[in-house]
Amino acid sequence: MRLPVVATTAGGIPEAVVDGETGLLAAPRDPEGLAERVCN
Repeated sequence: MRLPVVATTAGGIPEAVVDGETGLLAAPRDPEGLAERVCN
């Protein structure tokens, strides 16, 4: 659907989302890192 994906690296998510290719990944429990990924 071409929707942006921003997720954490918890669980099996990294198996479905390739950081920088199919979405953006951030460390779990890191709100600043997640905000950085969303804003950049």
